Order: sequence, then C-alpha cells, then structure tokens
Amino acid sequence: MVLGELHMYQNDVKAKGKNLIFIAMLLMLLPLSLPLGNIGDKPVDLTYSDLLLFSTFFFFIFVGRFLVSNNEKKIMAIGFFTFTFILSLGAIGSILQEGDILPFLSSLRFAKHILFVFAAFVLCKIYNPSLEQLTKYTGLVSIFIVIVLFLSDLFFNSQFPGSRWGGFFLNFETYGFPNSTAVFYSFYVCFILNFIFITKRIFIIPILLLIVAIIFFTFSRSGWISALIVLIPALIYSSTKSKKIVFFNISLLVFFVACISLFFDKLYPIIEPWMYKVDTITGKDVTVSGRDLIWSEALKLIYDHPTFGYFFFPFSNYVDGYDTPHQQYLEILYKMGMVGFLVYFFYLFYIFTVFLKEGLKGSVLRKMTVITFTLLTVAILITNFGQPNLSFSLIGNAYIFFLSLYYFVFLNEVN
Repeated sequence: MVLGELHMYQNDVKAKGKNLIFIAMLLMLLPLSLPLGNIGDKPVDLTYSDLLLFSTFFFFIFVGRFLVSNNEKKIMAIGFFTFTFILSLGAIGSILQEGDILPFLSSLRFAKHILFVFAAFVLCKIYNPSLEQLTKYTGLVSIFIVIVLFLSDLFFNSQFPGSRWGGFFLNFETYGFPNSTAVFYSFYVCFILNFIFITKRIFIIPILLLIVAIIFFTFSRSGWISALIVLIPALIYSSTKSKKIVFFNISLLVFFVACISLFFDKLYPIIEPWMYKVDTITGKDVTVSGRDLIWSEALKLIYDHPTFGYFFFPFSNYVDGYDTPHQQYLEILYKMGMVGFLVYFFYLFYIFTVFLKEGLKGSVLRKMTVITFTLLTVAILITNFGQPNLSFSLIGNAYIFFLSLYYFVFLNEVN
C-alpha cells in the first residue's frame, strides 16, 4: 500500500515536472515584453523569460538546496564574477554621474542575461530533464509560436501579406521588431530542426518552411543571414544520419521551389522589398542604413577612453539622437572598454567551450544539438556587426539559458 502511494506520488511529481518544463520553455521563447514604464527618457521592459529568472531565484532562496559538482560550481562562479564586474562598472558610472542611477541600471540590464546560467542550473536540478525531453519541448513550443505568429499576421495585420511578417503575437507587437526579433526567430529554426531530427515526422516540414518564410518577410538582412547559417549546414549534417531525413530535406526543397514557381506572379508584389534589400548587400546599392556614421563616432569615443570605456554613460550624451552604436562589439567597447570586452567575451568563450566539449561526447542527438547551437552562435556573432544582439534581452537571455541548460543536461547524463 505504501509503495503504491509512493509510486503514485513520484508519477505525479514527474507529470507536474514535465508541465513546468514546458512552461519554462514557453517563457524563454515568447517574443514579447512587459513594459513597466520609463526612467527618465529610457523605457523599462521585462521579457517573459525574465519571469523565469525571478521564479528560479526565489525558489532557490526559499526551497532549493542542491548538490553541486565542481564543473557546475566553476561555470556559475565565472558567471557571477562577470556579472559582478559589469555591475561594478555601472556603479562607478553612477558615482561619476553624481548619483544618476541610469549607468547602474544600464549595466544591470545588459548583465542580467548572464544570470540565466543560474536559472538553467536550478531548473535542471529540480526536474532533471533529458536531452530528448528538452528537444521535444523546445520543438513543440517553437512550432506553437510559429503557428501563432502566422495566424496573428493573418488576423491582426491589416496589410498582410504585403507588409513585414512576424510583427504580431496575437494582437501584441513582438519585442524589438524587426531586426533583433528576426535574429531571435532563428532559435525556432534551430529547435524545429532538432525536433524533426528525433521524430522524423514529415508533417513538420511546412512549419519549418513557415518560420523561414516569416524570417524572410521580416525583410531583416540580419534575420536572413542568421536563418541561412543555421538552416543549410544543419540540413546537410542531418541528411548524413538518416535516409528519412534525406527524403524530408529533398521534399522541403521541392516544396519550396514549387511554391515559388507556381505562385511567383502573386508573390512578386510581396517580395519586391526583398529585391531592394538584396541590392543593399550585393553591391548595387550597398548601404548599412547610416550605421557607418554612428560607428565612426563610436570609434572616436572608444579611442579617447580605451581601458574601461565610459562606465555605461548613455551613448546619447555624446552622439545626439542615438542610444546605441548599433553594433554589439562597439557598444561593449564604448560601455566597458577593452578590459570589460575581454572579461565578457572570455565568459562567453568559456561557457561555449564547455558546452562544446561535453556535447561532442555520446549520442548523435547530442552532436546534432551541438551542430545547430554552434551554427546559431556563429550567426549571432556575425550579425553582431550590424546590431547589438546580446544586449537584446530575448536573444541574450535565451542564448545563455539554453547553452547552460544543455551543458548541465550533458553533465547529468554522463554522471
């Protein structure tokens, strides 16, 4: 009798754990924010993924006590040092600005995504998800969001299909649309590819095509680059592992070419803006939308204070009309100088290296996960030259969270 009740209790906990993991994946991947108001002329927003960070933090404070391995201690200690270092620069900036809190808040806003290594650790310790479980849940959540994005355009975008796609989730505007959000949508490409890899279900192919179409019709050049970097090599790699995947990939290509060929006349008015965008990156009318002028001003400022930068002083203090250099690497050099730049990117390099090292051990699914997430990393790093991806909460939060979560899962499966 007692054993039966214990078994029922364990099954109940396991079922609730699955539901909560699914909810956690949904919070991480929702392309929305919660506006909280303004501090001065700066808007303050929380993403839904921030809610996951707060909830795991409070759970740990009041409930959680976990055994921690040396590897887990090391990755969290390096993350905590990096977070504290960045916050210290912001605090110095607030002191130098005679008590103005904006530099400190700016450093907190930038650094908070580093704390998602802690959120991933707590989630992994509570529910101990498997890699296959994560692959299924992230795939299902991504499929759900892609369908909602398309239906939202269909019903709430009065200019659809002639306007930019992907700007609505239900009747809410997606956060950071179009450029930053378009790069964020590559997470869905990554997770749906992994989901197809383990399920080998052909009916998912149209969903993958749909998110590629949505990214295409955002007319974001950064979005195109990131999606292509993730999609094409991952399809090629997956084709070497399964005859079914080969069939799926060929079907995908045939379906895509057939749609373009059969409906080109109807699609032409919709894709005409795309042709202009192609001109801006292929040589006919090359343009970086005025960013080169902002970059030039940023480089002058960085040259004047190269060591610790400007301690998160607002960029608009020095360049009228612009809050950011519109380039991730210049933004970090401006705010934190070369020392901050090296500290931050050492942390990113370390966390990616341990993920890569553990992920290449063992199953084919591990290797597929490493392939897709490595491609996503390359995409983010390349498109950082055109925009500050890691400063954008949706991308920064999700990148650190999933990289850390996969690493912790890899460690647990080895142990």
